[in-house]
Amino acid sequence: MPGSDTDRTVLITGAGSGIGRAAAETFARQGARVAVADVNQRSAEETVEAIRRAGSRAAAFAADVSQRASVDAMVAAVRQTYGPIHALVNNAGVALPSMSILDVKPADWRRVLDVNLKSMLFCCQAVVPSMIEARGAASSTRARRRPRCRAGRSGRTACRRRRCSTSRAVSRWSWRSTGSP
Repeated sequence: MPGSDTDRTVLITGAGSGIGRAAAETFARQGARVAVADVNQRSAEETVEAIRRAGSRAAAFAADVSQRASVDAMVAAVRQTYGPIHALVNNAGVALPSMSILDVKPADWRRVLDVNLKSMLFCCQAVVPSMIEARGAASSTRARRRPRCRAGRSGRTACRRRRCSTSRAVSRWSWRSTGSP
């Protein structure tokens, strides 16, 4: 969304810190209304406070993006606050601590997959109808180059590769559906 985005709403998951927060601040500087979503309400509110201090518009939304009902409630609240959502940045993600694959517990592995992968499906399904209405676009944060598997990082690497593939598929769909990449 280059240039002025004064009439656009951007929903960013995982925007309470790191890359998500930086993306929220960048979109806000460009004039977008920013929906700051994070599982940690306090972190989301801190991001919103920083954006508002800079003179831009933002609102905090707490959501566990690994849960469909939470995503649906978040999207409904964003739409009630700002109207149609023009852009979605699927940024939420978690990682396992660096450890041997032999020490990973199935519940921890499931959490990584749920937050890093399943959330993309839930968020896209919940937001895409609004984006079609608003002629918007979706994006998922990902590495520019193909992630390499490193010792102790198998879960993160598997998710990053899948996020790359999913991001490409959503981008292709977005271009065909709206006529713009």
